[in-house]
Amino acid sequence: PALPFPPATIDRLARAASSLRRFLARVHFAHERVPGLLPGALYHPTEAFRLAKARYERVWMPLLAARAAEEDGEEEEEKDESRLDESSVDGRTILAAPFDVQWVHHLHRLDPDAYCSDCIRAFGRIVDPSDPFLA
Repeated sequence: PALPFPPATIDRLARAASSLRRFLARVHFAHERVPGLLPGALYHPTEAFRLAKARYERVWMPLLAARAAEEDGEEEEEKDESRLDESSVDGRTILAAPFDVQWVHHLHRLDPDAYCSDCIRAFGRIVDPSDPFLA
């Protein structure tokens, strides 16, 4: 019998599931790596969660929106290579968000309708990084 999906798709989904599992483990065990972070601090409204959400809303999403506009040629801005921790893959610049900001982004993306409407309201476009687990 034929597989419902091509093997390449199944392999990509398996890699994505493995990546998601590693990411969720990083969030769950973050208190073991971050001094002063209590277990579960990123699961409910704590100061750590509030700060991660603020960085996500005020820094990360505007940065992604600006980079998308740059790539689309909407803004011609002089590049300051010292301002960001970046790497390049296939000629594309990849930015790596801190894991707590990735966590808030993950939570936001769990409601696709809200994510889309929030992006359009704030930036006039959907801000969609190529890789949801950027680090």
